[in-house]
Amino acid sequence: MKLTALTLLATVTASVLSAPAFGVNYGFLEYDPMAYYKDDDWKISDKAALDAVENGADGSVAKWSNPKTGTSGAIKPLKTYTNEDGLTCRQVATIDRTTKPKLTGKYTFNVCKHPDGEWKFHTK
Repeated sequence: MKLTALTLLATVTASVLSAPAFGVNYGFLEYDPMAYYKDDDWKISDKAALDAVENGADGSVAKWSNPKTGTSGAIKPLKTYTNEDGLTCRQVATIDRTTKPKLTGKYTFNVCKHPDGEWKFHTK
């Protein structure tokens, strides 16, 4: 599973939907900017995210935007570390914005580079 904004959305959605169904309000998902991404938005954000994780220095910010849709975002690697399995990992912060509707989402997560070269989500 490659690191993509789509993967992030799927992970968040799956973790929320796997919670007990009683008394849980899932209405907040309609306020997530990624729910309104178009195909081009995914391609542009995925490219920026992978480049930031692969090549960005800790604290650097990689910005992206899609002039066709007005969707934009930024990816900031916060720290690089080696996990308990010896994998290189990055803590990453992202911000995503859409203009129609006008929404902003902020996320922080950890990814680790596996021997197959793919970055996968990691929980501490």
